[in-house]
Amino acid sequence: LAPGEMRTVSRRLPDVGGAHRVSAVVSGMVGKHRYADTAYVMISPLSITKLMPLTADIKADGVTVKNPYAYVELYNHTAMPLVLDGYSLGVWQTTGARAVPADARILPLDGVTLPPASTLTVWVKGEGNPLTAKDFNAHYGVELLEGEDLLIAEGFLLGANNEARKLDIR
Repeated sequence: LAPGEMRTVSRRLPDVGGAHRVSAVVSGMVGKHRYADTAYVMISPLSITKLMPLTADIKADGVTVKNPYAYVELYNHTAMPLVLDGYSLGVWQTTGARAVPADARILPLDGVTLPPASTLTVWVKGEGNPLTAKDFNAHYGVELLEGEDLLIAEGFLLGANNEARKLDIR
């Protein structure tokens, strides 16, 4: 390349399960000196596409339900079904290199298979929440089916306040 010239190269990765490490090596000469640099990025077939960590409290069956409709939406980027065995959602209360989520803040996704190019909504339904999938669907104007594209997670603590949080797929 001439000085100041830029070239973009793009390629499609094959659809295979698991994360991919994509590396780019750039090298060249500046005068009589050779320079090289390597960069990489991890690409996962699964990503978090929507997050609703806090919703308004409501009254249901005479009980105040706090944060009744919190959810996380996951998306399968591949053209193949994605078996989520070994994957989990994790919520860190603190951030930093030594932050580790508590057990109540880890949701294993074992036993779930996500069809190609589709989403899975994980409804973070607090313990004692009397609402049903029908209520969730009516609230958001959707038609999700429990066991297909809706996973109801009772006891998984997403939490929402002004403290630092980190949500990830592991």
